[in-house]
Amino acid sequence: MLAQITENKTNLSLRNIGKNMAKIILIIYCIIAALLLAPFLYFAFDRVGNCASDGYVWDDNLKECRKDCLHWNEKKGCIKLSDEEVAEFEKCKYQKPACYAPIYDKMFPKKCLDYDSAYNLDEKYCDFDFNLKDCRKLEGNWLYPKSCK
Repeated sequence: MLAQITENKTNLSLRNIGKNMAKIILIIYCIIAALLLAPFLYFAFDRVGNCASDGYVWDDNLKECRKDCLHWNEKKGCIKLSDEEVAEFEKCKYQKPACYAPIYDKMFPKKCLDYDSAYNLDEKYCDFDFNLKDCRKLEGNWLYPKSCK
């Protein structure tokens, strides 16, 4: 009788160990699945990042990817491109970045000034966050919009 009770206790403890091991293995599989699935979900549903990597601009107001914007910011919104400008950018889409340089050099200063922003001639940079109160106060070689007096 005593041997039978000892055997039953041993069987119960072996079952418990088996159940615990199964739980641990299940948890490990879930962790591995989550680690493998997380990057896929991030890249599949990261619309803002995918938009930028495709060469387009994310419009935060409309919550959509736009190819007709040169730039977007809170203050000015979408810096619109004409249909011809969009077509020029589309030609460069799968080419080297050097393809974009002549397009930017041609259109960027005008777009910048059209949107009451300052354009740095040395850096070839447009300050779309420019405030008119800063007219003629920036250091360096800048083009200012007509609204600067």
